[in-house]
Amino acid sequence: MKKTILSTAIALTLGLSSMNALAETNTGDIVQETVVMQPERTVTPQQADMISGYAAKALLHIARARGAIHDKNLSVAEKELGQAHAYLELVKAKRPTAKVLDEVNIAKAHLEYAELDTVADDLVPIYSDLTVLGELVPVGQARQNLDSASQALKKGDKSAAKAALGAVAESLIYTEIDLPVSSTEHHIATAQDYIRQGNYKKADQVLAAAEDNVVYLSYDRESPIAEARDNLFLAGKDYAAKHYDDVKKDLIRAKKWLEVARTRVDRNSVAVDEYETINRLEGDIEKISVSLDKKHNNLAGSIEGALHKLKAMAEREAEKISIGWKTKRPDTDVRADLIDAKQHVAFAENMQFYAKSDPDDIFQALDRAKAELDKVAKSGKLDGKASSELNLVTKDLAMIREKPDNRGVYERIRARLRGLIHNNY
Repeated sequence: MKKTILSTAIALTLGLSSMNALAETNTGDIVQETVVMQPERTVTPQQADMISGYAAKALLHIARARGAIHDKNLSVAEKELGQAHAYLELVKAKRPTAKVLDEVNIAKAHLEYAELDTVADDLVPIYSDLTVLGELVPVGQARQNLDSASQALKKGDKSAAKAALGAVAESLIYTEIDLPVSSTEHHIATAQDYIRQGNYKKADQVLAAAEDNVVYLSYDRESPIAEARDNLFLAGKDYAAKHYDDVKKDLIRAKKWLEVARTRVDRNSVAVDEYETINRLEGDIEKISVSLDKKHNNLAGSIEGALHKLKAMAEREAEKISIGWKTKRPDTDVRADLIDAKQHVAFAENMQFYAKSDPDDIFQALDRAKAELDKVAKSGKLDGKASSELNLVTKDLAMIREKPDNRGVYERIRARLRGLIHNNY
């Protein structure tokens, strides 16, 4: 495959890719909800393109770091986390609020030594850029704080002006919930501390949380699989907080989005048995909901297992779009096979660590992954380096058959396949 940088359909997000508007009516004990798509524009297409590419590479290095931790190769893990952090810095530079935040910092710096008139002049471009930014994110609170800063300067109160400018920045950071760079950076820094302390299990857990912040979004903002995943993610958070009424609503929404996804699946497509997989997931979520009604304990594992599978499905969907699946770009077929292989591996991992499935079912999923990789190997479209990387993936698949409970090998396979898919190996 040629070394080209693909704009992947990946972005960092703390919130949902679109807002779920709920219309609730009570009929006896039944809560009826209507799910309404309300796409929210938070970045321009150009920004999304660059942010997506940087996010994809950050995710790749985090995955490699996790694999290195499982292999006890700590120097490699540190190096990979450094690379991930570097890409997060690039993401930060492309956030829609980056320019305004820089201007606010300049004004705050001028407060330390410049005349108040100079600082007042600094506010003019901030007002102007907030107007432009208002087309992308809410800026009402930021504008109010900027007004407060302006009034404080007129009164000669530097301390109040500094506090108000700080509030401008904080309100903009809050509105950027779709780009949780600071949270991911914190996870990386924490993982590095754990590595230095020799607590590798904790380091891996923290990096798993960092990966959770890297959410896969297709350019289609109405992706029902992504919406189902987001709501199931919320269900896990609400369950941990013991907000059981909210968990019930999250599960209802997740199930409704899966119903939408099922209606969009091509029944003739059997690449990853999408229709049947969605059906099974709907059943799993229904069982969780029933168990919740019966006040069964320890549902966190069931929620996490369903979420793990949905994440893999959303990732596959986003990656298929990112490689130009619908437009049949060059070597799309090879990349599509790699993407399907990665999902089969994810399903095998899910069966091993969450569903506790029969070993034959796990091996069947691994065999399907191997079949996809064999197609790629026979395509003749890989260069020498990519072929070597593919051989390593094939060896790791064989290793899992010998030691199916080796989580580190799964992490390593995922990292290598991501590299092959996105031409970064």
